Amino acid sequence: MTQAGRGNTTSRPVRWLDDSGSSRVTPPDCGTLESTAALNAKAETLTDRPDYRNAFLKRRCVIPAEAFYEWVGPKKERQPLNIARKDGKLLSMAGLFNYWKPAASQGRPTLTFTIVTTAPSRWMARIHNRMPVILQDDQVETWLDPTIAEPQKLNELLKAPPEDFLDCYPVSRQINIGSV
Repeated sequence: MTQAGRGNTTSRPVRWLDDSGSSRVTPPDCGTLESTAALNAKAETLTDRPDYRNAFLKRRCVIPAEAFYEWVGPKKERQPLNIARKDGKLLSMAGLFNYWKPAASQGRPTLTFTIVTTAPSRWMARIHNRMPVILQDDQVETWLDPTIAEPQKLNELLKAPPEDFLDCYPVSRQINIGSV
């Protein structure tokens, strides 16, 4: 996860937790784990949902990734697709972060995050009805700028990328096995 603060940008590892607090690759929402766990935060409701409102205005981050995966086809024969930038550069997915600590814990809070999603581009709509907000290279600094807290300005960034920005190809179903 990449975040900005005090004049610099830092990258650091974080983990996603499930709603039982175990360390699985399933993130909580940006609220407490007593609330409903959510993998993604819908761009259209960030200012409406208390779980996300403060994080949207004060705790934005970028999740760099080579690709993301979506599954297509009939349930028993679903085919995973690797979806990445056509130019081969890393994706910069818009995210929100928060700190979470189990109620009975005396330890330090765990840094958690969620990915912001939006309505898909026409290209992506043939694969899925949502997609991560993928920031263009020239939008990353604005998204991370902690001095920007105007929802209207931030909402301008929460759109699908241009139609020719992404490409996909099928990958092995082994991608869904945690030990791979």
